[in-house]
Amino acid sequence: MQKASYNKNDLRTFVGDLISGKVKTLEFYRNFTLEASREIKKTSKYDSIREEIQEEIYHLDRQMANLKIMQQQMRKVLNSESERVVL
Repeated sequence: MQKASYNKNDLRTFVGDLISGKVKTLEFYRNFTLEASREIKKTSKYDSIREEIQEEIYHLDRQMANLKIMQQQMRKVLNSESERVVL
């Protein structure tokens, strides 16, 4: 096994930025979907479309919750040096 040396602070920053970028993208999609759901007519003809949009919003909310949990867990990662990775 090769011994690789990584800067823990750089890794933390990279992963934090990656998660933040995904949160921003997800917020954009969620807001876009919410806006689209408001523009759909309130007739029975469009019930299936509204139902699909509500399901999509539900999935986006679950993804957002998971990303927020990842951000919280990343804040717990210590910045001290370590010889091995502990999960």
